[in-house]
Amino acid sequence: WNFSPAVPAPPSPIQYGLETGLHYAHIGAPDSGFFGVGGDLPGGDGNLFVVPIHLWGGYYLEQARAFFGIHSGADLLMASNRTSIDVGRTGKANFFPAVGFRVGWDTSQNFALGFQGSWTLASNEAVFTGLLGVTIPLA
Repeated sequence: WNFSPAVPAPPSPIQYGLETGLHYAHIGAPDSGFFGVGGDLPGGDGNLFVVPIHLWGGYYLEQARAFFGIHSGADLLMASNRTSIDVGRTGKANFFPAVGFRVGWDTSQNFALGFQGSWTLASNEAVFTGLLGVTIPLA
């Protein structure tokens, strides 16, 4: 959600809001490859669900039609198999602090590209996530 337009003030390049969602990753066994396959160690397959709860803020460069921002908040990590990822806590669902950045490019009135990187600061292993997005208005 972008709260900037809801604020009764002159238009500003400073934008901010709240973000949440759901990310899914198949992480496989501890020794598996990039796509979570090909592991020989016991522990089996694992899936990771990340629910980000972030506050974000940034600056929109109107001439370049580009947005640069940062975010901070908490990520809820839920692992289906705890042996696949060692986050340093017991339990299948844990909250951890998170920080990250975002960049976007508004190509026209009907199309925008964006990239977001996030770093979840888990106790034993940091979790990095990246999200590439396309925005197409429907109305």
